[in-house]
Amino acid sequence: MNRNEVVKILMYLRGAYGSQCDYPTYRGIEDTNTEDVWLDILGNYTFEAAMTAVKMLMQEGHEFPPKAPQIANACMEHSLPYYPTAEEALSIIQTICHEGERRASYNDYPKIIREVYTEMGGYRAIDDNFGNGAFRKEIRDLYNDKLKTIREEQRAHILSGKDPKELIGYKEEKEIIKTKQIEIENRLLLEEENRKPVELKSFAEWNKEYGIDIKIPSRKRR
Repeated sequence: MNRNEVVKILMYLRGAYGSQCDYPTYRGIEDTNTEDVWLDILGNYTFEAAMTAVKMLMQEGHEFPPKAPQIANACMEHSLPYYPTAEEALSIIQTICHEGERRASYNDYPKIIREVYTEMGGYRAIDDNFGNGAFRKEIRDLYNDKLKTIREEQRAHILSGKDPKELIGYKEEKEIIKTKQIEIENRLLLEEENRKPVELKSFAEWNKEYGIDIKIPSRKRR
């Protein structure tokens, strides 16, 4: 966001809140100090994201106009990539159990789901205890703890001035996994057709970078 866009937001708030907004000054003179501060706080976000945040905050019915830090916080939360709620994660984990922990199914899910699934004991423990309310609460609590850590890292990423678009969320990770699984299958088919080894170094590097433990399926030779 640039200075002109910051001024647009300030004037929008002035139009909505009248004299309760202290920009411009009471003489109608532009306040460059206010512009500097707002630009410093909101400069990492797009004008569209900031305006969306302003309108969301206004709809909450506050008597006074939102301040720059409030808008920045709303922008940041809006910029965070999607992750399932704890209840949705619980349902996903139950689905993995219903599918019998098939390797293909298990690897379809992002790291946070697989970590919770594994740490709660895997197929046998979850399938045996899923009907227990206290056990399901443990799953939700563990998921929320892991998601909290992820969110803290993502917020730190944004606050450091880095582009929020660089963040990888649940949906993005699923797409990465899907793409790499297709790549593995294609390479294995090519290996069978050509009867010669296929270099998988690039996949190993990708696996290390993202920490996603996808097992390469074995194929029997004729």
